[in-house]
Amino acid sequence: MQADQTTETIAVILAIAAFVLIALIGMMTDILKETPHPDNPGAPPYSLSRLQLFLWTLIIAPVFALHWGVTGEVTLNDTGLILLGISATVMVTASAISGAQQSTQAPAPATTTTVVQQSPATSIAADDGTVTSAPTSVAATTTTVTTPVSAFKAKLPSRRFWVDIIMDDNGQLSLARLQQLVFTMIYATVYLTTFFGGAMKAYPDFQANAYILMGISSGSYLLGKSLNK
Repeated sequence: MQADQTTETIAVILAIAAFVLIALIGMMTDILKETPHPDNPGAPPYSLSRLQLFLWTLIIAPVFALHWGVTGEVTLNDTGLILLGISATVMVTASAISGAQQSTQAPAPATTTTVVQQSPATSIAADDGTVTSAPTSVAATTTTVTTPVSAFKAKLPSRRFWVDIIMDDNGQLSLARLQQLVFTMIYATVYLTTFFGGAMKAYPDFQANAYILMGISSGSYLLGKSLNK
């Protein structure tokens, strides 16, 4: 089924509008950042799982419109569905892990210290006229609450965008997150190149091995997050 000129024009407008709208939301809101934590008064860091879902939404939504404009078919192939499904699953799972870790955080231990201090001697007059000096003791109690060492990325201040993306819950750069980011960028580039190289008439079709690699990268990222790595 071949689309007419009017449909192609509408599709191009929809694709541009979708791309601009999604990009503006990503740049002007906190949608790409971790959920704010009460212990972090500053801006929360950026989230890798949110970025991954955002990126595939930014790509596939305009591609869907352009494909409809060229072919007249309102459909999305398995590759697009799997890419969106994997990224959405990773984001939801990462959020669930963060929520579970925060809910099981142990309360901060409190220690009480009692310090006995002696005040300067005071004069005491006896009945026979004798004056004696005796120090008095004053007990001071101090309660100290020790802040527990907890590894939550949302508690850390935002550094820079790319540093936040590959930073783990301990504030260290993570190889698993770097791998996830690199392969996401590669797959996104291949997806766009294949689609526009085919005159927008066919969706890119990834092989099963590509999904396996994405699953390994996503699994490593989630496992590292569950271990605060």
